[in-house]
Amino acid sequence: MTKTSKNSYLDEMASSKWVDSRFGKRLKAERERRGWTQPQMANLLSEKGVAPMHATTIAKIEAGSRSVRINEAVGIADLFEVSLDSLLGRKPGTQVSDLTYRLSALAANAHESYLLVTTIMRTVHEPLEELPDEFDGADNLREMGYNALSRLEPARKALAELWSASGEFLLREDARLNEAQS
Repeated sequence: MTKTSKNSYLDEMASSKWVDSRFGKRLKAERERRGWTQPQMANLLSEKGVAPMHATTIAKIEAGSRSVRINEAVGIADLFEVSLDSLLGRKPGTQVSDLTYRLSALAANAHESYLLVTTIMRTVHEPLEELPDEFDGADNLREMGYNALSRLEPARKALAELWSASGEFLLREDARLNEAQS
């Protein structure tokens, strides 16, 4: 690509209409691939906290007649489980960047879930320990509580393993990408 054609491409990418049109086309293609109507997608986005989102808004974004807001773009990318770069078509080989994005998201979500289960276990354990022995139902409640905790522990361990494994796969994928770029 010559310097002139490269600058022309960058100028085109910077054009708001180019971005609106490109994003809208990709949005529509992915929505249709999933078999969703515009109202269904608007509802899904609203449920994710992207509000207010209406079917007419989706239609305007798809047509390129309305720019997508950053919070909407992020919500749409999250809903489709792809990176914003992929949704915009900004990087060649988006499958590779999507894989990295998805592995990173998996590792982050597994870690967050691990922490949540650990917190839940702690918040259940402490009050069990503080139940007064003279309370008639203390033994039954403790038994039930410890039983619940014993069931959460394997989930916590499995999440730790998932977090670790997804992090290892992410490191391998990063190394593979770096090697391919060299």
